[in-house]
Amino acid sequence: MSAPLTHSSSILIVGAGTWGCSTALHLARRGYTNITVLDPYHVPSPISAGNDVNKIVELSAFGGDDPQARSLSDMCLKAAVDGWLHDPVFKPYFHDTGYIVAASSLEARKHLIERERPREEDGYRPLVGKEAFQATMPRGVLTGDFTDWEGFYKPKGAGWVHARKSMESAASEARRLGVIFITGEEQGRVVSLIYEDGDIKGVKTADGNEHRADRTLLCAGANADGLFDFKDQLRPTAWTLAHIRMTEDEVKLYKDLPVLFNVERGFFMEPDEDNHELKICDEHPGYCNWDAESQK
Repeated sequence: MSAPLTHSSSILIVGAGTWGCSTALHLARRGYTNITVLDPYHVPSPISAGNDVNKIVELSAFGGDDPQARSLSDMCLKAAVDGWLHDPVFKPYFHDTGYIVAASSLEARKHLIERERPREEDGYRPLVGKEAFQATMPRGVLTGDFTDWEGFYKPKGAGWVHARKSMESAASEARRLGVIFITGEEQGRVVSLIYEDGDIKGVKTADGNEHRADRTLLCAGANADGLFDFKDQLRPTAWTLAHIRMTEDEVKLYKDLPVLFNVERGFFMEPDEDNHELKICDEHPGYCNWDAESQK
């Protein structure tokens, strides 16, 4: 059994994506002084889900009817809200543009209400029909019929974040606090865990080196199942996205738009400020890239 950690204990983090950078940062902030992060790629990793222009921030908790799950969800939400609104590492990348969530069928609307819990006391107001949705954005942005659309609009306290810049900021602050990042195809790629006496004592990397630590944290995202048997509890899934380059006039028209998310159709949000590209995602179960031999 692993010994209790002290602030000088060695901690090894496998993966320098969203989870890895965040874990390293918050452990360093809590006083741990011997933290190493391994990843085959420099931050931002080109295969990290966090290496993206923008991600929706709903600032809503998800817990369903399970009191324990809801309590945990609310606790995580509170910490996330505090970070996006007040933490200097993350605050610059939160765009408080507002958030619209909608559905077009009775079943989807029921699912929306159960999952999102859009309450008036949390700043949501109902939207019904074409005119209500069009009124949330400048004239000329929403031009469809919006047949059977119903939803909720939260003008403030939700929006989107620049995911890539947030991840880079977290890694930069972690380095400033003393975290060591080891990257590279050989020296940073973890190929196996080291098992001894019923415990994990570290990892082996592609260059043949062993990295031993008092505690090993697996933050490898979609690659985690290749290092540890999760008993089919993980399913890496990819969605289709489109990035459309906007004209200067379109960028001005679309600036500071609220995020629009239809749980059946997909979502879009304002163009990013660097490349002036509008991100659109169609909502569907996604795609999996299975390995025929391992069935993973």
